[in-house]
Amino acid sequence: RVANTQLKSRYEDRVEDYSRLTRELMSELKALQKEKSSSSTINTETIIEREQTVEDIEIQIELVAADLEDLKVKLPCQDDTERTEEINETQKSEILAQNMISKINAPVLRTLLWELLSFTTKIEY
Repeated sequence: RVANTQLKSRYEDRVEDYSRLTRELMSELKALQKEKSSSSTINTETIIEREQTVEDIEIQIELVAADLEDLKVKLPCQDDTERTEEINETQKSEILAQNMISKINAPVLRTLLWELLSFTTKIEY
């Protein structure tokens, strides 16, 4: 459990890093576009620096994304455990329904089934 908690914490930290880097990339790209579109003074050094910064951020994003993929593989899948719990709840309700139905005698069951079928056919048409 401790290892899973640590992995989950690290995963959440890396997700935050990924989000932060993405926001940084967007702001740098906007600044770069603004530099390029400003027709009054074109400073090539500033543009080159911004392009290098964008490339650095892209590399950092790729590294964080790779780390996230590794962590995702190591983490137990939360969806699977939730699905298992849902299946168990469904199975429990089905077992309870089967037990209830098994205690009802045959003529009553036929009547219930007939009523259910007529009700569902009325809904369809």
